Amino acid sequence: MNYMLLFASIFVISCEDGPDNSSPIVSFETFSQEVSEADDIIFIPFSINRGEFNLVTDLQFTFSGTSILNTDYEVKEWTRDGLYLNILDDENWEQRQTIVITLKKVTGGEISLIDNTHTVQLVDDDVTIIGFKILNATIKESQIFKTTINLTPLLEGDIIGSSLYITGSASPFVDFENIGTLIENGNFYIIVKGIEDGVVESPETIIINIQNISHGNAMLSNITNELTLTLTITD
Repeated sequence: MNYMLLFASIFVISCEDGPDNSSPIVSFETFSQEVSEADDIIFIPFSINRGEFNLVTDLQFTFSGTSILNTDYEVKEWTRDGLYLNILDDENWEQRQTIVITLKKVTGGEISLIDNTHTVQLVDDDVTIIGFKILNATIKESQIFKTTINLTPLLEGDIIGSSLYITGSASPFVDFENIGTLIENGNFYIIVKGIEDGVVESPETIIINIQNISHGNAMLSNITNELTLTLTITD
């Protein structure tokens, strides 16, 4: 009688845990903002792309830029909503400064591969930030559009000079007339007049970028210095 011996081997494979798909991914909700020294507090909101923020136990940041930590600003706190900074106002007139905040470590979660840096543009409170009060508008071909520029109250002759750069799909002298400026009741306006041509067309754009406006200590915004007008037909 023949006997067959069977040997069975059991292999135990040890596997490390894979990625935790429930841990929160933290990022900044916006990438930039512009504030004045007079604003006192800067708020930078967080965005949670996955999971629950209550799993996060600690956040660590690095701060860089031309502003000086604990001289121009200080860290107040972070909450589930965002990061708070205190602005330290002084009596010195200063050029525009930047605070670059980078999210470096999330304990109990992960850092987003994008949107992990936020830049604050800090402007002296003795300086007026020049910029459009609205950034998008729609006008008709036959309409005269007048938009206000954010400046301190003005008198006739206060504006030393202005420079505008016009782009977009609409053609000057065909779709719209020359863009002009006006001081009225203490406000500075940019005026655009559409031209009705009797032709059925798709909506076109007029993009107005403020290159420079000279007025005392006023400083041109890097964020609200461009207005997009959508020119629609009246035919």
